Amino acid sequence: MLDSKIGRVSDICGGKIDVEFRDMLGKIIENMKDPNYDKNATRKMTFIVTLKPDPTSNMIGLSLDADLSLPKKGSKKSFAYIGKGQNGQIGLFTEDPDQTNLFKQLADGQKREAK
Repeated sequence: MLDSKIGRVSDICGGKIDVEFRDMLGKIIENMKDPNYDKNATRKMTFIVTLKPDPTSNMIGLSLDADLSLPKKGSKKSFAYIGKGQNGQIGLFTEDPDQTNLFKQLADGQKREAK
């Protein structure tokens, strides 16, 4: 058994692992609640504690690396219509201008003439 003042993981690097864990857990929860991310995707936090002996003394260097792996945002698909606007210029539209005009005329009670 090791006789040591470092009895818990949280004692390493002045408690940095506790702070990192809480911060990363908060980011994971935010990510899971965001509808732009796959709710079933795996999220991962990784902690690496490195111990490196100092050959000139009885000391060991300790370092902590923390890494967070979150899913990437999923791609969103949409469409755009290419056509002429009311000013006659060609452009991209999120709605078909001809259909929009048809629905507007029907809503106004007007009849659309066949082209």
